[in-house]
Amino acid sequence: MTVPTVTILKEHATYRKNELLIQYELVRAIEERRIGLRATEIYTRAKLSRPTFYLHCRNCDDALRQYEANLLYEFQNLSALNYVGSPSVSSDVSFTVLMSFIGKHQSYFSANFKNYNFYLLTILVEKVLPDSPLLIKDTQSRAAYLAIIESLILHWGKHDNFDTQLIPRYVHTLQHPPHFRW
Repeated sequence: MTVPTVTILKEHATYRKNELLIQYELVRAIEERRIGLRATEIYTRAKLSRPTFYLHCRNCDDALRQYEANLLYEFQNLSALNYVGSPSVSSDVSFTVLMSFIGKHQSYFSANFKNYNFYLLTILVEKVLPDSPLLIKDTQSRAAYLAIIESLILHWGKHDNFDTQLIPRYVHTLQHPPHFRW
């Protein structure tokens, strides 16, 4: 009985190194705000062969989806350990875990912040916010609340360069965001 090759390869250090090279080049392309990015550009800049690139993913969009899915999976595992988003966990712990995760992957988030792409950030913030009756439930107000939180995190990334020393200050601000009159 043979074990599937891809399963074996994913455990291999070279496979993982190549995957990281692809992710690095994707981040560089996002920073440059490249439209119509081609696989050739990614594997050439990563100094990989064409077959190696296609062993990892079908195209650039697939590579980006895999990268974001891996980040989301990592955050979910991390947040599961800390019960992030659970009503029994205080929001300061949830926001600290979120900001620490963003700081760890600041290259991805920095590249996306330059282009105001909050796709993954929005998903992560939604996972951190507990479903308590105290939170606003109507869609418009919740969207405004999410935008405030995302803008505070954006400010931390763009203006404070993901300084981990400032996480406690930002966590306090995230727990008590400014209120707007409608």
